[in-house]
Amino acid sequence: MNWDALGVLAETVGAVAVVVTLIYLAVEVRNNRSATESASIDSLAAGFNLLNTQIMDNPDLAEIFLRGTANHEDLDDVQKLRFIAMVQSYVNHFTTVKKYYDAGILSEEQWLAHSVGVSRLTNSPGGIWACRNITITPGVAAEFERLRDIEASDGYWGLKQIG
Repeated sequence: MNWDALGVLAETVGAVAVVVTLIYLAVEVRNNRSATESASIDSLAAGFNLLNTQIMDNPDLAEIFLRGTANHEDLDDVQKLRFIAMVQSYVNHFTTVKKYYDAGILSEEQWLAHSVGVSRLTNSPGGIWACRNITITPGVAAEFERLRDIEASDGYWGLKQIG
């Protein structure tokens, strides 16, 4: 065997090794993306669960939440501050949800479920008032407006009424 033939054989083996490596890396990147997306979705659910648990575990917060969504004027100044903080927490978390949706991590169904849930709060009478007094990005505010328009035109939040 001459040196030219050996060189061609080495190049062929090297090229095959590169192709195999690239295929392996592509599979690993796809698996990593799936795992990351799954962890992100789990994190979103955990965040909403934490917010909701605080209200469930504290009767005072539950009362402020109920009275605040109906009419913020029924709250004293300290309660208004606590209500605004609750709404800000939900809006902050929802901003992350929107970021995940915009990045293609959330499905349309997941996006709608999260959007509708938070939008019910932010489009309540007290929620509208609170949103005027918190930090909210224009994109998130526009999404709440869009969902308010759906409610007004369709009579529900874009999803079928539950029995």
